[in-house]
Amino acid sequence: MWFLLIWISLFSLTQSQTPESTSDFRNYRLELFEEGKRYDDARTVCEGRNAWLVEIKDEETQDAVRQLTEYTIWIGLHHDKGWKWNNIYELHYANWVPGRPGTVSDSFNNFCVTSRSSDGKWMNYDCGLGYRYVCQSDRTWINFNNELTLQIITSPVKTFFESQQSCAKNGSTLVEIKTNALEIFINQKLSDSNNFWTSGSDLEEEGSWKWGDGTAIDINDDNWEKWSGGNEPNGGKIENCLIKYASVNYKWVDYDCNQLSGYICQRDVSSGDCGRDVCSGKGTCQLHEDRYKCTCDAGYFGTKCEKDLLTISTSSAKYNIEQGQSLTVKFNITSYDGNINIRVSTNDNSSVTSKSTTAITSNTVLTTLSFTFNPFGVNSKTRIYNFTATPVSAASYSRVATITVVNPDQCDSSPCTSRGNCTYSLESPYYKCTCQSAYTGTSCEKRRFIINTAKNCKYHINLYDKKSFADANSTCKELGGAVAMMKTTEIQALAESQIITQYGATGPTILFWIGGYKVNTSWIWVDGTVVPTTGEDSKWSSWFDNTTKQGEMVLSSHPDRSRNSMRWFATENNAQQGYICEIAAIDRCSPSPCLNSGSCIQIGCQRKCKCMWGYTGENCETRISQISCFQSGISILWNQEKHKFESVYKLYLEDLMSKTSKVTNVQILLTNEPTINIGNVSEPSPIHCFSSTRLSISPNKYILVDLWVARIRMSLKSVAKVYHIFDESKLNLEFVDLT
Repeated sequence: MWFLLIWISLFSLTQSQTPESTSDFRNYRLELFEEGKRYDDARTVCEGRNAWLVEIKDEETQDAVRQLTEYTIWIGLHHDKGWKWNNIYELHYANWVPGRPGTVSDSFNNFCVTSRSSDGKWMNYDCGLGYRYVCQSDRTWINFNNELTLQIITSPVKTFFESQQSCAKNGSTLVEIKTNALEIFINQKLSDSNNFWTSGSDLEEEGSWKWGDGTAIDINDDNWEKWSGGNEPNGGKIENCLIKYASVNYKWVDYDCNQLSGYICQRDVSSGDCGRDVCSGKGTCQLHEDRYKCTCDAGYFGTKCEKDLLTISTSSAKYNIEQGQSLTVKFNITSYDGNINIRVSTNDNSSVTSKSTTAITSNTVLTTLSFTFNPFGVNSKTRIYNFTATPVSAASYSRVATITVVNPDQCDSSPCTSRGNCTYSLESPYYKCTCQSAYTGTSCEKRRFIINTAKNCKYHINLYDKKSFADANSTCKELGGAVAMMKTTEIQALAESQIITQYGATGPTILFWIGGYKVNTSWIWVDGTVVPTTGEDSKWSSWFDNTTKQGEMVLSSHPDRSRNSMRWFATENNAQQGYICEIAAIDRCSPSPCLNSGSCIQIGCQRKCKCMWGYTGENCETRISQISCFQSGISILWNQEKHKFESVYKLYLEDLMSKTSKVTNVQILLTNEPTINIGNVSEPSPIHCFSSTRLSISPNKYILVDLWVARIRMSLKSVAKVYHIFDESKLNLEFVDLT
């Protein structure tokens, strides 16, 4: 009883000190007291409030104090066999005025430290001087009379039952408020608008209220709220849990147990052990006089071991780096334990490099350190680098930052065309294509060609890009050639040699389209020449009846699978086979071998002459018998010397019928004579002529003319014979170049 009265007396004395202002920082409450006091007196006031003189252990706390006040204040740093915070915690961060701390001595009594008004920096002064001061208290964990520690939880809110479980996880229980002293103490710590669960309930028996340990709760206790319409508890079977209700100054109210609220946990600390959870799980907690003391694990410090002595970080944990590029990684470092060394290693612990900082002091705890890998090259797509930081002075703990370096696999973009196989490479362009044998190039983008001995024809042999005959022919035309014609033994031998080079000398039966097909009863090459059926250059299989079979020709290793003595067969056009293209390596029509205005046509590596009417022969060298298409009637000759046509032209007969209304028949005479003597009534020998019946000539129709001169004959109703020259304007005849 006497103890309780003494405690209340001391509690009332210290609580009579009212802070000028307060602020919450992290899980702490900072309270500014404006009345100047000596150091020991200020400390006594703080301890009476279950607090301590503020401990500025990092720049963030220094900033929080400066925001609360810019006056000179006592802080909790004190010299007793070294500088410590409230004679408990070692000094790691310092913010001394340059040249301080001064030498301490009993004569100066300068064992105490202020944070000065101008910039917050620290100076040691006579402890007997009077200054303002800031108290710091724990908003969540509170020591009550060295018997209990209390944890006040405002978030996240929970039901009564969830709150019980949450406390139990930390070795605690919901609070049991069995004394007025504890009730007053708790109320001094509650300032949020939250309600708070206690352990009280009448869940076991309606109306029989008990604390969590089974101790009875007097329903007439003055801490129950007294409403004008009736006293608590008054909720009957609906409200069975005791809550401290914020809107009535935290009086007790019975409440629905399933509502969400804050809660208060308690732990018995009579043994002196206040639990690791008080120390953020990073140290052991022991009661120290009227507060707790955390002995932090290696690498941590702070009142609750909430601070890392050493942190390293970088802006990104993952880097995408092309092969051959350099990589620079910059680390931000905070060390309250002096300079550090960073060792770089790979995931298999292979050491890469190391560096140390040189600029860290207790006053300067921030610095940066950069690592450059140049040029960057790895033999795998992904590599992990570990940056292990340890204090230079001691290696009892370390901090590790990890980055992942990804070399994008160039194969992901499928650079290998034509079904080439892509593999990762350490050399530019950092991929390697294994091409199908018909292709070559870095990305298999080029077709593979072989060239004949004469250097005038090249061949492309493709087995895997199977096509129908028509598609194979189209592909070969796109390459500027045609499906290959095996016209000689030498050509086939060259093809067989390359087939063996690309696909091997032995293996299953393989087939390739070649440029032959059957027309009626004859086999011809795609250039119109005849495919031999007998003789040395004929490679028909001995048992294949080419006289009765139809289709297109293939070169096949069937039946003995020999690839150096392949044979000709025929199959259907739409069958999917390999193919062989031939493409001229030179212009076979330059110079043209065709005579008498014949046209040279190049098909694959072959050439042929298209002869004018009246000529024949391989080079159009033979003239055939002349024919005449002239009939009696009026002939109109059109000719101008300036028109010397060297290509194919369109001859328009636009409005010809309307301008000569008596026309009954039109004939076109093509001649190879560049000029015609109008006075000579004898008509030149025609090369070819067309009648209007065949041409169905009408306005806006045209015919193609590929000779120098066009002679137009019209049969009129008049019997008179007239030769007449029409120019372009009179007959609206127009020659248009089609090339």
